[in-house]
Amino acid sequence: MRELTTAQANALRTLFGLAPIDAYGNNPKYFNVDATLQKRVRIRGQSFRVTVEAFNLFNIPQRDQPSQNIFDTSDFGLYSSVDQPRAVQFTFQFDF
Repeated sequence: MRELTTAQANALRTLFGLAPIDAYGNNPKYFNVDATLQKRVRIRGQSFRVTVEAFNLFNIPQRDQPSQNIFDTSDFGLYSSVDQPRAVQFTFQFDF
């Protein structure tokens, strides 16, 4: 997908007789950190494994694509939703 500058977005809008906009936000670059911690414990010949997994560890908002409807001046180029909030997963495993 190609990112538009504000000037390019306004050029498209003038083709359709629409008023120019002040700013058009380009999609920020995607950044995500996932982490896994794992601990194995042995008790009387049996082993237990505890795993903690964190997805989007720093809870950085991952924005969906901005509105690309050039006919709608109220939300053109704006982000209206985010995706992938932080998620933590715990796993307990018993090996015998």
